[in-house]
Amino acid sequence: MRSLPLLLAALLLGGCVATEAPAPSAASPGPVAPAASRSIVVEPAPPRAEGDVRGLAEPPRWESGEWWRVRVTERMSGQTFEVTRVVAGIEGDDYLVGMPQDAFVDAAMVLHLPGFGQVGRSDLGYEIHDSRFSPLRFPLVEGATWETEFEGDAMTATVLWARGNAAEVEIAGEGGRILLTYDAAIGEARRLVVDGYLEYDVVAHGRGHTGIVTVPHMHDVVFNTFRFAGALMGMQPAPPVERIAIDDAYDRVSFAFLAGAFIPDGRTLTAGVFRERATAPDGTSFELLLTPADRPGEHIAFFGHAAPGGEWLFEHLPLGGGYVVAEGIAYHVYDVELPSGRLLEHAHGGGGA
Repeated sequence: MRSLPLLLAALLLGGCVATEAPAPSAASPGPVAPAASRSIVVEPAPPRAEGDVRGLAEPPRWESGEWWRVRVTERMSGQTFEVTRVVAGIEGDDYLVGMPQDAFVDAAMVLHLPGFGQVGRSDLGYEIHDSRFSPLRFPLVEGATWETEFEGDAMTATVLWARGNAAEVEIAGEGGRILLTYDAAIGEARRLVVDGYLEYDVVAHGRGHTGIVTVPHMHDVVFNTFRFAGALMGMQPAPPVERIAIDDAYDRVSFAFLAGAFIPDGRTLTAGVFRERATAPDGTSFELLLTPADRPGEHIAFFGHAAPGGEWLFEHLPLGGGYVVAEGIAYHVYDVELPSGRLLEHAHGGGGA
């Protein structure tokens, strides 16, 4: 959801920078259909042989049960959390990466970093906002460059230095700058910083994870909507109430509400009331409410909901010099039991997980 506050700030502070809002439009876009079939074949990612030393010349070989515990700090509101990534297996050219079933973190899905779901075996890349984010390209050699995208923004990646078992990659473009430090010993970026957005560090790494791993598969943006300065979307008036339909084939949605203010420092919450509220098809309601009594700055609340299919009702209320944003990522859920690698059966599209 990095690009939404930036776009809103540009609209207010820079005049008519843009006249179109991000999809969906103020009108309901209708059901968003998932792109995947309802069955997958999970193959085990073979264990690494003794003496298999990772380097910078080729992509790391991950194995089933390999895991990384990652500490993430998002810089919009300053929240910090930890999430564990686990390799559940292989599907074609991708690793399947999930979280322990009993420690699923919705915030990680909305922030898009680190990557979950289908992660490319050749570049550790994955899809964000329907475009491919390729953070690495092997061999990692100082001065090497390649093109990629982050949340739809065109970026150029450059290897700043590469020595021993580590390399630093800068990914930059008009949409911002990302700096990552790849550590071949753990087969992943040990540290990643997106200027003004978030940073993460791998705080632990190991092999042999056991238990049920939940893989969020084929994730899609199913709502991405905002209002600002009372009831504007883009440069046009928009109603405060909005209905968005989500295809009932999805198993779960992870989403966030964000509220902030438009003033030069971008951080001080102006006087007013800011509320974002959503009601799911089953009647469950979620809300972020700010008043002048709340601390200054941007505020974010993260949520998750199983079986999200049907019509959602959104109520956008930015009564003051600021904005409210709602972004949701929906996906199929597949549960893989480790170390057996067995794909567990459950009802998709309404069954949840």
